[in-house]
Amino acid sequence: MPLSKIQTEILRLLAAHRDPESYVAGSTPLTRYTTRYSGDIDVFHDREERVAHAAQDGTALLEESGYTVQGNGAIPEYTRP
Repeated sequence: MPLSKIQTEILRLLAAHRDPESYVAGSTPLTRYTTRYSGDIDVFHDREERVAHAAQDGTALLEESGYTVQGNGAIPEYTRP
């Protein structure tokens, strides 16, 4: 799978703490058998009320692990940490 080093590290970290209702979609899983790299990782939830909570949890986890996270001031049903 063509993931950058940082994408691999972040996905492993998030996977170990993931919400069972979440899933990775978009171009990241689709590039598994190609040489194309995705510029982001899209994590989706089936329930709107989980989006903001999951973004907060993921952001806190990444920051605790030494990453710097910049948000975009998104609306609750669409959050990009």
